Amino acid sequence: MADDASPTRRADPTRRAVLTAAAWTAPVIASTFVPAIAQSAAAVPISKLRIGDDWKVLNGSRYDPATNSTRGPLAIYASAHYDQNVTWWPTRDPEPALVQYTLQVVPPTPAEPTTLSGSLSIALGGYAQQLNWYPGENVYPLATGTYTVTFTIYGSGGTASEVKSIVLT
Repeated sequence: MADDASPTRRADPTRRAVLTAAAWTAPVIASTFVPAIAQSAAAVPISKLRIGDDWKVLNGSRYDPATNSTRGPLAIYASAHYDQNVTWWPTRDPEPALVQYTLQVVPPTPAEPTTLSGSLSIALGGYAQQLNWYPGENVYPLATGTYTVTFTIYGSGGTASEVKSIVLT
């Protein structure tokens, strides 16, 4: 039996063909643009971010012959986890997440508090750590006393903070 559809009718895209093409094109476009948009700290829910159990503040113990001491600089290891929870379609979890953080260092008086900032690039379900120096990698000796460090990470919907102290003698 001869095909009775007209040649012009066959060249026009059918409704099914248009819907099928749209169904394949939309996820491709979304997968291209969504992660690029979602790389900022504001895109990652704070509920999926947590400060690492191993973040720490250590005495860098650099020897200073003038004072015969090993006080400072402070080595501050900032670490965070990006937990993989339930992922809701069509909104993907951003990967990698660029998580902003601050470290507020309160030295003994009369010195003024200092805030250091940085960012951690963390893959989904992953972990990142970064070494920070206070007041600088080659600045020592430090004054004796208690130094308090507040580590804060930022995500959408809030922040998470922890405090640690170190005594230099």
